[in-house]
Amino acid sequence: MELNEQKDAPLVIYLTRYSDTLISLSDRTKLAKRLKADMFISLHCNHSDNRKARGIEVYVTVGTSKYSDDSTRFAFQLQMT
Repeated sequence: MELNEQKDAPLVIYLTRYSDTLISLSDRTKLAKRLKADMFISLHCNHSDNRKARGIEVYVTVGTSKYSDDSTRFAFQLQMT
């Protein structure tokens, strides 16, 4: 499902899941390929019983796209905010 509501938005954003169900990184990558995504960033907010554990993980594609460096920079910026 496309997340953007504006037709002329600079980024078209898609969600890979809508509920708390497991979707493998491999399946997420397959979706990005089907969508012919220029950039692919996978954000993970994992659960832990340890109340002191917190943070996110950000995955990007392997350097096969002309936008791979942009994906990596964008993912890094997400981690810093």
